[in-house]
Amino acid sequence: MITAVVLVAAGVGLTGWLIFLVGQGLDQAGKWTTVVGFFVSTALGVAGVVLGLLTWRQGRQAAAGPANRHEGYRGRASGRRWGAH
Repeated sequence: MITAVVLVAAGVGLTGWLIFLVGQGLDQAGKWTTVVGFFVSTALGVAGVVLGLLTWRQGRQAAAGPANRHEGYRGRASGRRWGAH
């Protein structure tokens, strides 16, 4: 459902952008497209760097986890605490 709404919104936005560009003429349309393209590519580039850093950081944290799976486990295999017989 959300995907359909996003796709419809993107289609409406693109249609509006094209109607706007047609009214501007070829020279102005080229200039507008260059400016908007710069901002879109900058936003996508920043988002890619942020996503890459988050993924890299998550991978490093997973690799630096405890060497022993049961590290910090208090008790015996039966689940009883130390000293409790």
